[in-house]
Amino acid sequence: MKNKLMLSVIIFMTLFVSCHDGNIGVFRDYSNLEVFDSWYVITEMYHSKEYDETELNLKFKSFQESFIEKFLHTTPILLEEQSILDHTDDTINIIVSDMECLKEKGFGDELSDSLVNSIDYRMYFLENWYYWMESEKNTKYIMFYIVLSITVVLTGVILMQLNNRELKKKNREIFQSKNTLKFVIKAQEEERTRISRELHDSLAQDIRYIGLLALKIEDENLASEIQEKQAKCINEIRSLCYNFTPPDVGAGDLVSALITLVDDFKNNSGIECRLTIFESLDFSVFTTDELMHFYRIVQEALSNIQKHAKATEATVLFRGEKEESGKILYKLIITDDGCGIDNGILNSLKIMGHPLKKKDGAHFGLSSIRERTALLDGEFQIDSVIGDGTQIKVCVRR
Repeated sequence: MKNKLMLSVIIFMTLFVSCHDGNIGVFRDYSNLEVFDSWYVITEMYHSKEYDETELNLKFKSFQESFIEKFLHTTPILLEEQSILDHTDDTINIIVSDMECLKEKGFGDELSDSLVNSIDYRMYFLENWYYWMESEKNTKYIMFYIVLSITVVLTGVILMQLNNRELKKKNREIFQSKNTLKFVIKAQEEERTRISRELHDSLAQDIRYIGLLALKIEDENLASEIQEKQAKCINEIRSLCYNFTPPDVGAGDLVSALITLVDDFKNNSGIECRLTIFESLDFSVFTTDELMHFYRIVQEALSNIQKHAKATEATVLFRGEKEESGKILYKLIITDDGCGIDNGILNSLKIMGHPLKKKDGAHFGLSSIRERTALLDGEFQIDSVIGDGTQIKVCVRR
């Protein structure tokens, strides 16, 4: 932005100096051609020797008034050569003097020929001077517009280059940001897998061993209670392991994974939840990592509903629409009838990377949904009305 501003200032100053040095705008519109034409009409009448003296004197009077108005009382054009300017002023003054003398003596006097010839000679010089100045003026205007055109073209090229550079920089930053995000999420998934493996291979085995030891207790009621607790712990560990690394998603079966996820959500939260997935959807176009993104988006959304929404009902809808381009628009829509989301949080969702937290410091997890949508090259949209619930929409084209 600063570079563009500096460039604009430099271009403006360049044009200003060009205009000043070239005296663009100093030239005046004289409309002198009619004055010269009037004089040549008078000379033709005079040299024809067949003229009405009254008519000729009227034309001469009109010409004299026009000449004095156009030349004598007009500031001369600024010239580079002062000698030309002085000569031009002298010529104008002599013409005016000769016209006054001719007016006093009249065209019928014997001195008229010399006066007419004197005026005619100087009018010829003045006309040539006028055309020369017009030519100079046109040349300067042409040069100015050439410089202006070249400057505009160069400015456009430079601005395009700056915009392309900024665009490449932003794209590079976005690419790096996406790569960083991808590696972070991959590391999270690997950590989940490690925790799941340790829960299954270590903790679960130890709990099973405790169940076996309980069989040696003479008090059968106590042994039975221990075995019940042991079975409950084993089930909870299995559920945790599944949520950490759902094997169905790893096998490419997103539908089964979502069915299990929604069933667990209903059992654990007591919130009625409906899952609808169109049978025509082809999930084979997505990689395992992309399917995991979809799964985590639904998982995070349902977790938010359970923790914060105070909802009684939720829906998860997955459908597809074929576009004119031939691509399929996959739409994942998650809704609830809960308390809604504060407008400040909704506005912060528009800023990629903005931290989303409640005032008490609890994470909403909406940023995770937004980031995973970005990794899918999708579009994330959230609408919420306080007291009427929330809708999350994720659209991905494939």
